[in-house]
Amino acid sequence: MACTEFCIDFKGLLMVLLLALTLMLICSPQPKRRLVVCRYP
Repeated sequence: MACTEFCIDFKGLLMVLLLALTLMLICSPQPKRRLVVCRYP
């Protein structure tokens, strides 16, 4: 049961991260390369 809850939490977290990244890419006029460089200096 703990594994199932963890898997659900992980999926939810992954979906939220994907959504946030997508919104950032859509809202930001910068190219993807610059975004990656800014996120991982």
